[in-house]
Amino acid sequence: MPRRIKLEPHLTPEELERGYRSAKSGILRSHYHIIWLLSQGKTTLEVSEITRKIKGANPCVNVVQQAQLWQALQDQPADGDLWDGLKVAQWMSDIMSD
Repeated sequence: MPRRIKLEPHLTPEELERGYRSAKSGILRSHYHIIWLLSQGKTTLEVSEITRKIKGANPCVNVVQQAQLWQALQDQPADGDLWDGLKVAQWMSDIMSD
């Protein structure tokens, strides 16, 4: 039998739905959605199936650009230091402007 997660009733299902529908952050929206579904008595399996069907936003780089980024990350960045988020963002900005 699928497991059920017991929730403490801090918010009503209606409040959870409002939080889900009004959340600006995708992560926060996902959290509200999962908890809202659980508050309706859905099993973890049902919640997993429902939320797995939701597609996220399209990636900001295509498959070729993803491969180019992966290849770039195999080497050191131009400054000889380590890759970090800022350097990856700059690299992506440069390749997208080409």
